[in-house]
Amino acid sequence: MFGYIRPFVPQLRVCEHECWRAVYCGLCKCMGRHVCADSALALSYDAAFLALVRLAATGEKTEISARRCILHPTKKRLVMEPNDSLRFSASVGALLAYHKIADDFSDERTLFRLLLLPEAKRLRRKAGLSELDAIVTERLGALYEAERVAQKEHGASLDKLAELAGAALSPIFAYRLEGSAARVTAELGRRVGRWVYIADAAHDLEKDFRKKRFNPFLFGAAQENPEGGKLSAADREAAIAAMALERRAAEAAINLIECADAGIISILRNIITLGMGSVEEKLLGSSGA
Repeated sequence: MFGYIRPFVPQLRVCEHECWRAVYCGLCKCMGRHVCADSALALSYDAAFLALVRLAATGEKTEISARRCILHPTKKRLVMEPNDSLRFSASVGALLAYHKIADDFSDERTLFRLLLLPEAKRLRRKAGLSELDAIVTERLGALYEAERVAQKEHGASLDKLAELAGAALSPIFAYRLEGSAARVTAELGRRVGRWVYIADAAHDLEKDFRKKRFNPFLFGAAQENPEGGKLSAADREAAIAAMALERRAAEAAINLIECADAGIISILRNIITLGMGSVEEKLLGSSGA
């Protein structure tokens, strides 16, 4: 995940917005306390979304209090107190930050990215979750290998690559859950992973074209995209349809989660339907329908 999964704030009720901020701030504090002091640098909306999903799926009780922090020293803000869902999401955020930095270094071996690697490895070590890390590493490895083959053979299939990305995210959402909660969250993770892969490919298209890096929109035909890193009309329409499909499937999964907290479910629906829809609009000019 790359920061695309966030709420559409104008359509959140005041109480929902306060809850979202409490989760986000609580996650920040959890990253500092339970991973390492500087892990809050890896804080993301995506990890906060994961925390909400886990809270909904587990039915975990939550506590919220008013606190100050370094970034907001003059006024107390609502913060969710540490709980299992926040601690897990904090560790996952650090773990995914490592994989993102390592992948960026593989794509672009600059001094700056090299200097980030030791801290990324520290985040990975502090995150723990070695069992989950092994699964994610294996599945991301399959995705990267498929991308290398697609780049070499100019045979990229957006659907197949997106499925590999979804397969890497799915076990994170369902980790150590059981029964219907595990099945529903695994499907939600798969759909969100597929959506994020397409969104990231569309977002990075021009940059990948300039730097001659792999992008499924550049290597899906016999030759590289001839339009200077711009989506063709056919690719744009295909991306709009694919992202809308994944978003609706994710919404269907959210509706299957058995959660007594209507506020959390409402925030999750806002993120899926409106937040992700607004990202599609910005990236592709779609209607967000």
